[in-house]
Amino acid sequence: MNGVGRALFLVCSGLYVLVALVGLLFLHTVGPDTERNGELFLGPDVDRALFGKSPRDLMMENPGVRRFALSNLSNVCGLLIGLGTSTGSIAWFGRGERRATWSCLLAHGSMLLVYWLLVMLPAIRFANISHRRMYHPYAVIPTVLVPFAAILSF
Repeated sequence: MNGVGRALFLVCSGLYVLVALVGLLFLHTVGPDTERNGELFLGPDVDRALFGKSPRDLMMENPGVRRFALSNLSNVCGLLIGLGTSTGSIAWFGRGERRATWSCLLAHGSMLLVYWLLVMLPAIRFANISHRRMYHPYAVIPTVLVPFAAILSF
């Protein structure tokens, strides 16, 4: 793994950790039911299509939904911290080893494939909205950077 490829993998890993830490801070200080943060699954538009009401309305009507949203989103943030920490460690300490490149590519690639193929595409089809309305930087930026990191690392 050379310097440029490793740096790109580290940027992706750092992004996962940063987004998750900011998300946890925001969730536990402001809450999941604010106007800006009101989502249960992939965003207010998808949530409205899935559940029939806006996430904020659902959380106001039923405190259990609010607790579920807080717990679920905190769990996702924890998984992102784990992914970012492990792939960042592999990229940082796996200097010059091809297996480190493969490990980072497998970890980032599997997360992105699951996100785009099993989460986003069905949600976009179900809610019948544009993918541009659900911009999630923790997935879009690595989707662009990971192929370049892999190519530059081999």
